[in-house]
Amino acid sequence: MDDDAKRWDEIHKRLANEDYGHSIYAEKVEPQFPRNAVVVDLGGGTGADVVFFLRKGHNVFLLDVSEYALDEAKRRAKEAVVDKKLTVQKIDFGHDKLPLQSGSCDVIYSRVALNYFPKERTTGLFYEIYEALKKGGKAYVTLKSPRDTEEMRFLESTSVIFEPYVFIQNGQLRSRFPESVLREMLTDAGIPRFDVRAYDEDLTHKGVEHKGTLHLTEITFTKN
Repeated sequence: MDDDAKRWDEIHKRLANEDYGHSIYAEKVEPQFPRNAVVVDLGGGTGADVVFFLRKGHNVFLLDVSEYALDEAKRRAKEAVVDKKLTVQKIDFGHDKLPLQSGSCDVIYSRVALNYFPKERTTGLFYEIYEALKKGGKAYVTLKSPRDTEEMRFLESTSVIFEPYVFIQNGQLRSRFPESVLREMLTDAGIPRFDVRAYDEDLTHKGVEHKGTLHLTEITFTKN
């Protein structure tokens, strides 16, 4: 955990000046949340989407491996005067069970944060997410997609294959599961109904130094 935590501390520090506010995806899905919901953000980093959800009146539990990111999220929430409804906890998703009681969450949300684990662990995370949802609660998860052919060529030429669809690059795992494989994983996790679809997020507002489009796979499901 210490190595991953240090790695993500450095990544967040390096990107500290790139503050673009909340994501388009958060803005897209938040209207579907119950009002004043209990929202868990898995891997929400420095809290741009978290603060957006807090401003909408939700109670947010932020889980992340980076102590620096959690401190920055708390600072942002305090600056926005919405920190009273924020709880944070450090966790390594690759090794730690989600610290969530069964049936306790209205919404579990994760944007591009669960792409760093083997197939078995990712399947386990889907199971834990489903278990933590209240009846009628909903999960919104986006993962990086192998439809990004430019990135896939880069990964295939610079990485070591750990297992099918999972690469090791600079000591870090990176998964790029196809939609068909994700459907199998969700079924194996015991989730009876789910939607898996291509989702392209427009990043043109970030400027020319960024890709114009982020190719993602969106996973949604509701607890029966």
